[in-house]
Amino acid sequence: MALTMLAFLISLCFFRARTPGRAVDMMTASVFGNWGGIGPFLAQNIFPILLIAVFAVFHRFDDHRLVRLAVRRARRNWFGPPSCLAG
Repeated sequence: MALTMLAFLISLCFFRARTPGRAVDMMTASVFGNWGGIGPFLAQNIFPILLIAVFAVFHRFDDHRLVRLAVRRARRNWFGPPSCLAG
């Protein structure tokens, strides 16, 4: 599956580029590009980066069974007012 994904991404790069040379430049820039200006990039994209980090940390808890169990164990008055607003 990983080999298929790699082949797809490489073909997508060639499909989107104007010339084959530009496609190779885009692929090599992702590995050998200039990473000197990483500070402004991180400052500009801090919220999406934090969302990805939170997802990575809490992904093992991403199970509908656990959510149902937590709702059953919680007090009923916690979910009453929010559920009437969601309708």
